[in-house]
Amino acid sequence: MIPMSTAIWDPKWFHQFKGKKHIWKDSNGVYNGIRAEELNPGLCHAEGCPCPYQHTDKGYNTCSFLKSYREGLSDIDFDKFLNKCIQFAEFLSKRDNFKEEPIIVFIFHEAPDNPCSERIPVQELFNSHGIELTEWYPNK
Repeated sequence: MIPMSTAIWDPKWFHQFKGKKHIWKDSNGVYNGIRAEELNPGLCHAEGCPCPYQHTDKGYNTCSFLKSYREGLSDIDFDKFLNKCIQFAEFLSKRDNFKEEPIIVFIFHEAPDNPCSERIPVQELFNSHGIELTEWYPNK
């Protein structure tokens, strides 16, 4: 599995405290520091838009942050983004001699029950291109 962060700001440990371009493998062989920049089209610029960390209980259809986020996602050249992900996964697979097909895992730093999460618009984006994303949740 190849984890790719979708966060606006990754935790500093994710890049080994060496800047957001630093990619490394931890002692378990897990890649860290890989970013899916295209899924982070920027902060909301809508007037009155709440910070993404000050979520509302109104749900994702009324969240001005997610409305702006969807607009940003609509500017993505999806085929180019998908090909970039596939090529990167193939590169790592060949370089590190993967024994299985690589799987890209998008990391969202959101609680599964957050009604104002970027996960939903990203799922909608992929669904609109015939790709279903499976969500995995850590054990509670």
